Amino acid sequence: VPAGSILLITYADQNVLDDPIQCGPPNEVKKTVNSASMVGEPWISFWTPDEFSSYVKELGYNVMSDSIPYDYIEKYLTPLGRNREKKEMLAMEHFVVATIE
Repeated sequence: VPAGSILLITYADQNVLDDPIQCGPPNEVKKTVNSASMVGEPWISFWTPDEFSSYVKELGYNVMSDSIPYDYIEKYLTPLGRNREKKEMLAMEHFVVATIE
């Protein structure tokens, strides 16, 4: 992969298993994970941000950003006066931008 290449990837938060309330209403978190399994797309890997960063670093990537939906509320919606409560959404996945070193 050429230097400067960009990787856009998501991963499931370890809190989905360990502390679901950190990801949203626990019933909704469980329902989402179960629904994915029912359609043949089970979530089988869960990571902390540090674990995922270390993993992609081993592959030669450097994480430039690691965001969850709550981050986008603060960055894009709040300045427009379009706030959403955390309880209104799920933050089960992280969105990562990484570059090749």
